[in-house]
Amino acid sequence: FPSHDIGRWPKSGFAQTILTADVIRNADTYNEPIWDYNDIVKIAGFDTAFTAGGDRCVLTIRKLGYVRGTSQKVMYLMNQEVIQIAAGSSSEFDVQVAAKVVELCRKYEVKPSKFGMDVSGDGGRIGQAIMREWMRYDKDGASISLISSMGRPTDRIAADVDKRPCTEVYDRLISEYWYSAFHGFKARVIYGVETSGELGRELCLRRYRTKNKKISVETKDDYKGRTGFSPDLADSFLYALEMSRRNGLAFIGNDKPVPTDRFWARREEQIKTMQDDDYYMSDDDGED
Repeated sequence: FPSHDIGRWPKSGFAQTILTADVIRNADTYNEPIWDYNDIVKIAGFDTAFTAGGDRCVLTIRKLGYVRGTSQKVMYLMNQEVIQIAAGSSSEFDVQVAAKVVELCRKYEVKPSKFGMDVSGDGGRIGQAIMREWMRYDKDGASISLISSMGRPTDRIAADVDKRPCTEVYDRLISEYWYSAFHGFKARVIYGVETSGELGRELCLRRYRTKNKKISVETKDDYKGRTGFSPDLADSFLYALEMSRRNGLAFIGNDKPVPTDRFWARREEQIKTMQDDDYYMSDDDGED
């Protein structure tokens, strides 16, 4: 697609998906790579429903490491866990989700600092529950990354063919994340995604348009209204991709580190002293 490859903007009102089956298939990265096992870490991304009976809670687990005999770091999709919760109240729901998330992360040997989740819908309520639960087992349980998908894009460069910062190219953080998946497949650093699977289908259906001269992916509600289902597997996948980038996965020019003092990535000592109301002080301006 020319608009991707040479950096041209899509035409206003032109319906176009960010990813296609051909982009994923042509990467030829479905099979697990041969690893250099000296430097493999487990990464997790979590997309949560905010009430029982809402969208799916999905936890994505990935391996991140170097291909044997090369200096190329890649990520491999190990598994996606759909968490089903039946709870009578929001507080009960939070506790049950947190317990299951921490149980699965401990099972897959994911450390708290390698876990990232979206908090744009509930202001971090479930994130707080996960921190409390994880700290029962690990003193670093509060070091998880809280990601506001509606927040401001990062200052990384947008693409090898577009050296502008993402803040000038994308309207919000979730738009940047979806396009990072496109560039990750093109760079052949994302392994383990099958085009015929449910994740592949979700990834290939989200559309974009221009909004105030910036790329804007359609909202989750618009996606659900058009397709009949929510892209929960895809969003969880994208949060795991972002956590992989924060832990050394580089594929767009000189990837910049993400600052740790933003709303969605507070330092551990900040989190421990925060009041509940602090979690509602985001820069969100709508849904993802």
